Amino acid sequence: MTLSYYKGDVTVFYQDPASSEIPTFQQKLAIGTTVVTGEESFATLIFEDGALIQMEPNSELLLDSISTTQQDQAFTSQLHLNTGAVNARVPERRPKSRFQIRTPSAIAAVRGTEYRLTAGKNENSGVSITEVLEGTVGVDAQQSTVDVEEGFSVKTAEGLPPEQPKPLLSAPEFAAAVKDIQPGPIELKWQPVDGAEQYRLDSLKDNEQAELINSYFLSSAEFSLDVTDFNDDCVRFAVRGVDADGVQGLVAYKRICIEQPLDSPAVIAKPKLSKPDLDVEIDWQMVEAADSYFVQVSNSDNFDVIYQEFTTTETSLVLPWDPSFENGLYYRVQAIALEGVDSEFSQTREIKVDRLPKKALLTWSVFWVLFVAL
Repeated sequence: MTLSYYKGDVTVFYQDPASSEIPTFQQKLAIGTTVVTGEESFATLIFEDGALIQMEPNSELLLDSISTTQQDQAFTSQLHLNTGAVNARVPERRPKSRFQIRTPSAIAAVRGTEYRLTAGKNENSGVSITEVLEGTVGVDAQQSTVDVEEGFSVKTAEGLPPEQPKPLLSAPEFAAAVKDIQPGPIELKWQPVDGAEQYRLDSLKDNEQAELINSYFLSSAEFSLDVTDFNDDCVRFAVRGVDADGVQGLVAYKRICIEQPLDSPAVIAKPKLSKPDLDVEIDWQMVEAADSYFVQVSNSDNFDVIYQEFTTTETSLVLPWDPSFENGLYYRVQAIALEGVDSEFSQTREIKVDRLPKKALLTWSVFWVLFVAL
């Protein structure tokens, strides 16, 4: 088994909790290893046969045993979820293969499925909940087995046989107004689900493993997220209703890509020198997909005071000479998008004023003295 991904406070230890350590990505985990997640922390475990476990916050999972029969490639995996919650995705397995997760109150045996298992969280200490999203899970407790089909859940209390399966809440429907491409913040909204006391919204990486980035429990059917929370161009979102017993329903998915801002315009590296009483010309390179350009002119490179502002569709601009330019002239350019995200401002450029040399000024002064004398 490999620890392929984790986020937040995650530790592993082999048999002795006092030997716990921070894991490394893609770390191989030996039989007898326990993985522990803290608050707002997640971990993804991948098995050789393609099975995947996503650990949620405040969970403790022990790797009991893993064995492989070379002749028929039958895998047997046994885990123990001491506390917390995991999401399991198990591929179709050979008839002799087994994938089991034990909790203090039950054993969940998988036959090609996707499900969620919770053990002894909060006020439900000693109670495990199995929620089946795809396939079938056999839940065994006190010498009684219940097959839980897709779209159903079952509760098992410690010392008691499993209850009868109950249907999960239906999957929410994302509102049609939720766009697949958004500049941020990301706006999400879905139709309320009958029987839902709250909603769980997961953000997931946009890859095959769909690792958990974060989870939110919400009282309303909408949410807004800052795009700075994500490092990737696209993110998947999963939302489900949660009933009064804490059982989570079927899931609706939405993939949203974050619209990137335009590139900043590249201003001409060496702008032309300007002479007093003449117009000042500034130039920059065209930005693909830009609708227009916004230009600011200031007397300082930090733009504390703005002399002038212009909006143009061209890639150059002529500034009529202004006496204030004598105190310094700086400009910067921003690309404006018709739809989407504007660019950052360009690198600040200085226009140097080409004043008359002192020798020339002296010559002109002598000329005017002689002219007046005559």
